[in-house]
Amino acid sequence: EGAFRRHSSGRPVVVVGLPDSVTVASTVRLLPSDPTSLDELRVWVDAAEIPVSMNPYRITLDPEAMAEGQRTLRFFTQSARGEALSEYGVWVGELADVAWDDVAGISEAHCIHCHGGQTLTDLSGPSDWENHIDSIIEVVTMQDMPLGGPYLSEEEITMIRAWKHGGFQP
Repeated sequence: EGAFRRHSSGRPVVVVGLPDSVTVASTVRLLPSDPTSLDELRVWVDAAEIPVSMNPYRITLDPEAMAEGQRTLRFFTQSARGEALSEYGVWVGELADVAWDDVAGISEAHCIHCHGGQTLTDLSGPSDWENHIDSIIEVVTMQDMPLGGPYLSEEEITMIRAWKHGGFQP
């Protein structure tokens, strides 16, 4: 919630104030790691380019102007070191009510065979998921987990986010 998000491998751009779901108009600050070397910074939501304000770099996201559902926020940077394009999923609108049984199905299909029982990150039950929820969302979104795939679908990731934002319903 309002945490830093890192984009653009090798020339990171940090995004400040971008929640997992956009429910109100939001101004987002973009913090390039080396702004003096940056030749270009462009941002899109899906195919629509968003104007970028300079000094500091900022964009304004207006969910009223976006269709509900999963949207893709894209960042393009260009500098003497090269070009980079990175993406971050953003959900616009109300999330469905999700109970643990729904998330448990995802866990059984993708997680529990490596993260069950006596493991460093035990995900055997709902309290284990609650304790690690932010890390879980990050690694499945970045497709770092499940290790080697198959990776979770956008619908499955949205279901996990909805369970979190709904207060971890039993």
